[in-house]
Amino acid sequence: FLLGEWEIAMFVMPEGTTVGRRAISQVHRILDGTALFDEIRHLDEAGQVNFRGASFRTYVPDSDVWYVVWMMANVEGYSALRAEVVDGEVRTTGQGRDPGGELIEHGRYHDISADGYSFTLDRSYDGGKTWMRPFVSFRATRRAAAK
Repeated sequence: FLLGEWEIAMFVMPEGTTVGRRAISQVHRILDGTALFDEIRHLDEAGQVNFRGASFRTYVPDSDVWYVVWMMANVEGYSALRAEVVDGEVRTTGQGRDPGGELIEHGRYHDISADGYSFTLDRSYDGGKTWMRPFVSFRATRRAAAK
C-alpha cells in the first residue's frame, strides 16, 4: 500500500520541532523489487523543504515480517524496526536514537485504503516506563498522477 507518491498532513509532531506540518513522500521498489525505499520531505510555510528522512524496508517471507531502517538527513538519529500485519494494520516495534537520546517505539499504519493511510507513533526515552502518545501522527493521501 505504501508504493507511490503521498501528501502528508501532520496532526501531532514532536514537542519543540520546527519541521513543517505538511510533507510529501515517495515510495518505490529497489534491489530488483525485493525492498522498498521511501523518502519524506517536510515543507515549511513557504513550501521549502526543511527536514528530510528515508526508510529502507525489506520483506522476509520465511518469517512474514518486514525489517525497516529509518534515518534522518543531517540529524543524529535512526530507528531499527520490525513490522508485521496485525488485524488489518501494519504494526512496527523497534529501537533507536535521536536528539532526545536512546528510544524504543511502537507505530501503526491504520485506516489503510487505496488512496490513503494514517500513521501513529509512540516513543519512550526511558526504556518503556513512560510513553509520548502519540509522538507523531499523520494522514497520508495519494497524490494524483501528473497529466
